[in-house]
Amino acid sequence: MSLSLKNRKQGAALKTAATDVSALAEFVPSEVLPLDNPQTDLPRIARDEKLIRSIEEAIQQVPTAHAVYHGDAREMAHLESESVHLVVTSPPYWTLKEYRSRISCCRSRPAVRG
Repeated sequence: MSLSLKNRKQGAALKTAATDVSALAEFVPSEVLPLDNPQTDLPRIARDEKLIRSIEEAIQQVPTAHAVYHGDAREMAHLESESVHLVVTSPPYWTLKEYRSRISCCRSRPAVRG
């Protein structure tokens, strides 16, 4: 099986699991529970180093698949609809903002304008 096909199958399985929050419940350490009120639960968890370590260990068990595509987002028709969970752009909206030219710290060349 090709790596691409394998990644697509894993991605489809994860998409199904991600839509069903209960599928992730098995990874929540029992000592974290109950989770009734985020206003009090999150600070309680953040203050407990043992609990944080327990969560970090549990996260390592969650099956995930990642793919990185480098390219123009307008030319990524090969991606399935609603399959992208994170987009990172740099520089953001480079054609919409005029950045000032700055002289670099060593003054040997001006900073790149974007």
